[in-house]
Amino acid sequence: MKQYITTIFISLLTMTTVSCQNKTSKVRFISKETEEATETNQPKKFILKEFTENADFKYSKLSNIDNNINGTRSNENLIPFFEHKNGKYNYYKFIATYKGYRYLAPGDEGENIGVFHDILIIKTDQNNNVEDAYLYTLEWAEIPLQYDLLKSTNKNQKLENGLEIKKLNFIRTISGEKVDEKGMIYLINK
Repeated sequence: MKQYITTIFISLLTMTTVSCQNKTSKVRFISKETEEATETNQPKKFILKEFTENADFKYSKLSNIDNNINGTRSNENLIPFFEHKNGKYNYYKFIATYKGYRYLAPGDEGENIGVFHDILIIKTDQNNNVEDAYLYTLEWAEIPLQYDLLKSTNKNQKLENGLEIKKLNFIRTISGEKVDEKGMIYLINK
């Protein structure tokens, strides 16, 4: 009888622990609005597109974009890498739309200025302290794709409206090289 009660207790404890770890994500804000591109050489404006509670990053996908991508390298095939899964954090997704210089191969014609989109995902604790963040240019076409994936090294930063992105201290995930990004985070569209 004692063994039976112990088995029931362990089973209930395990179920409680698992259910606490696997909370269902709750989307609290989503915006499909498109933003006007900032001009070349101007600081990027990272506009909030999604806020979700009880979420986390898909680290297994982010750890190797090149081997995990299905189909062609397109925005539609890259965006799922930056979507959330169930977890215990606050998840924020931002998009910066901006004009920048694009590569024109010798003999190519056309404008060398294009419109680009950087995606920034940030996860915070319940006090809005940054736990982790990633940044990526969706139009990045050079192999390895992983080269353009940046990761924040600052875990002591509070996420707030008007935060300068350089305070997140980004490095390349592929090499650890420090990258100086310029831009502002907007939790409220300005």
